Amino acid sequence: MAPALLMLLAAIPWGQAPVSAVRLDAPGAQDPGRLRAIFAVRAGDVLSRQAVRHGVQALLASGEVEDVRVELAPETGGYALVVHAQVASRVSRLEFESLPARHRDRVARELAIGVGTPLHQGSFEQALARAVEVVRADGFPQATLEPELEFNVPQGTVSVRLVGHLGPPLLLCQLEAHGLSWDQGKLWKACGVSRGQRLTAGTREGMRRRLLAALRREGFWQAEVEGPVLQSQPCGTLARFDVAPGERFELQLAGDPLPKDVLAESLPFLSGEDGFADGSEEWLASRVRLALQRRGYLKAQVTVAQQETGSGRRLVVAVARGRKLPVVAVRFPGIADGDPLTVLLRQHVAVVPGRLRSLAGVPIDEDTLNADRESAKTALQWAGFPQAEVRGPVLVEEKGGLAVEFPVTLGPRMSVEKTELRGWPEAVSVPVLPIVEGGPWSRAAQEQAQAVLAESLANAGFPEARVGAMEICQEQRCQVTFDVAPGPPVTLERVVVAALGRTRPDVVEKVVGLKAGEPYSQQAFLEAERRLLALGIFDKVGIRDIPGQDTGLFRGVVVEPREAPSRSVTAGIGWDTEEKLRVSASWSELNLFGRARTLSLEGRFSSRQRRLQVNYREPAKLGLLGFPTWVAVYRTEESFPTYSLLRRGMWVELGDHLARPRRVLLRYDYQIIAPDAPLEVLSGLERTKQNLRLASLTPILEWDTRDDVFSPRKGFLASLQLQRAFPVFLADASFGKLTASYSLYQPVRASVLALGLRAGIIKPQQGSPQTPDNFRVPIAVRFFAGGRVSHRAFATDRLGVRGQTLVCPASNPNCPQGDEEPVGGAALLLGSVEWRIPVSGAFGATIFVDSGNTWASASQVRAADLRWGAGLGLRFDTPVGPLRLEYGWKLDRLPGESKGELFLSFGNPF
Repeated sequence: MAPALLMLLAAIPWGQAPVSAVRLDAPGAQDPGRLRAIFAVRAGDVLSRQAVRHGVQALLASGEVEDVRVELAPETGGYALVVHAQVASRVSRLEFESLPARHRDRVARELAIGVGTPLHQGSFEQALARAVEVVRADGFPQATLEPELEFNVPQGTVSVRLVGHLGPPLLLCQLEAHGLSWDQGKLWKACGVSRGQRLTAGTREGMRRRLLAALRREGFWQAEVEGPVLQSQPCGTLARFDVAPGERFELQLAGDPLPKDVLAESLPFLSGEDGFADGSEEWLASRVRLALQRRGYLKAQVTVAQQETGSGRRLVVAVARGRKLPVVAVRFPGIADGDPLTVLLRQHVAVVPGRLRSLAGVPIDEDTLNADRESAKTALQWAGFPQAEVRGPVLVEEKGGLAVEFPVTLGPRMSVEKTELRGWPEAVSVPVLPIVEGGPWSRAAQEQAQAVLAESLANAGFPEARVGAMEICQEQRCQVTFDVAPGPPVTLERVVVAALGRTRPDVVEKVVGLKAGEPYSQQAFLEAERRLLALGIFDKVGIRDIPGQDTGLFRGVVVEPREAPSRSVTAGIGWDTEEKLRVSASWSELNLFGRARTLSLEGRFSSRQRRLQVNYREPAKLGLLGFPTWVAVYRTEESFPTYSLLRRGMWVELGDHLARPRRVLLRYDYQIIAPDAPLEVLSGLERTKQNLRLASLTPILEWDTRDDVFSPRKGFLASLQLQRAFPVFLADASFGKLTASYSLYQPVRASVLALGLRAGIIKPQQGSPQTPDNFRVPIAVRFFAGGRVSHRAFATDRLGVRGQTLVCPASNPNCPQGDEEPVGGAALLLGSVEWRIPVSGAFGATIFVDSGNTWASASQVRAADLRWGAGLGLRFDTPVGPLRLEYGWKLDRLPGESKGELFLSFGNPF
């Protein structure tokens, strides 16, 4: 039969006859159409060995099937393909019997299956063997797991039931340590275990490590411990260690005293973390010296030596630590102080004069100084001095401290006279290169240019591209030629999503963003992985070549996300003096109906507050019109001694807050705030508790080039918002509100110069024209100024124009200056300039000038009404923004006003 079959296959007109039909035989397949799409050979295609082979490989890579067989049947007008697929049964039920909860979780993680996921027999058996080893390593050496599989072929499902038999546990009852004369009490304490404890693999290794650490702490710095060997005893299990304690050491300190933290940091064998090796004395001396340097003793000298004693050996650490000396100057001998190269080098070294390095930030030691030397050398080479040498560092003691010197020998400066790029594909745009005509030449820049060119080609679909470079330099001018061998372009033939459990494949296909016919690009794959991980429903995503398709001009890839737990329940309880007992709870589903939607319910209850909120979120490309969508509906009831307050409403937002640099957002707000306080109480409430019935639509346009959201050093953020409120349902507010802001950040050496501008106008659409604009809109939407994020010379909300946005209370219509109450305005103008200066690591200082005011209407804006303030501040940078302590002085103080204001706040003011 085999020769006849070979003759038949040879007779098939591959590449000539058309495919007349494609028939799929896949009993139990839940979505046959998806399998046909993965196979991707269609009626009308030319019959191709490669297409059929790639289709079979794609089906197997999808995880949807376990085996595939293709038959060819001649028909009128071509050949029919009959695809016989053995569908991988999906798990319909997963049960564990006779296994404790902790073992069920571990076994489930090893099996990596869940309800809805496909089960492959071979992979399942391998995972089951690993799961058995996990249980045995937990102290049950005779444990077994017996699987019971019930297949429903017509439905393509399988019910999985695992029956566990743990057997007797390994219980520790005796300890022995051959080669060690410790009594039993000391031995048990050193190992950190107790009789009757179960011997897991982790427990056994922990016993050995703790025993070894105890020996080293007693001076046996070269001790070795092997085991434990386990032996069955009538009482349980005997654990025996073989110990070679070695000689006993003692530590002797000579010279200046050493702080305990330096000893613990530098000599790890004292705490038992590591052992002592003969010949490591010089290395230990350097560790102690570095630890002292990091504490300010920059000229410390340390020697370490061994001595023989009658009972063992002694390690002598001799220290001459000297005085704590700050760095008062950083110099580069060989370059004049006024030379621009000096400025360049100071930007590339971490050591800076005058910084209190012991408080926070990068410590100074010989390692960091040598790293500074290398950084300075690299900077000079990039500046066009390929033969530059930087020696040192040299510490020169001067009045008040130390000067750090990096002696420099520049050599000739080389420049690029001409660049030539040969062999570059016309269809691919040339990237910006770090080496340009007229600019400096360096070997590093030239090699980076090669890498940039090769990476650009690889991302354009030329994975086999090679880029060579050659330079010809004469009289300090270089001609650089890049020779490109792009190789053939590679096209992405197909993208297959591996079988998932809960998540629908079309969700992954939409978000992954890879399509057949695009260039085969690793960069595109990385970006696709990031998009999938950003959904929050996968804990791991891999994109790899379909097995058998990792070469050639057409390649397929398989996307393999691993689903994470999608449901969470939290609860909390607390107490404070106002709300007394507080209880909160939340429930979240991150993958609603397998579509990567998020639904969460939140509740908070106390004697004074009852709050319920429902949140719904659709991520990017899965939301309305392809935008991320957020919806929240809330209701809060608050009780106070003299009144109660009801808040209810919703908001809907379309847009991606993470888009860069341009963001377009659309927000709809509907909220009603209804206090039942009497008028004399209502007037004194915070503006967030005043009556409000609002429905508004707000388009937002932002342009963001900041290098960091929390602590930007360069770039800008421009924002424009137009809020339109209209009467609908119970809402009655009607107005238009335009708000614009611009923040600019510019590095100035190590510091940052920041500029912030904010302006706003509200145009009411209701009320009498004789009433000021600000009183014709709800107080909650008016502009207020003054405080930690606006004008820091004024208390919160206390910046305004007397008689317009600052008015006397009804009980005192002729109040003196400073006793007015802020009522908010319909026009706003604020400007700030801030110089953020680093002081020591995360600590910094701020010098700022603020100006601005609020007015009752846009027609009343006057430059003469601008109020000015200036101030100083301290800041401590954290990963999520700075902690600020600032004081602002009023430069145009009026009678009755305070001199200034002090603020402690978190985050940047703009």
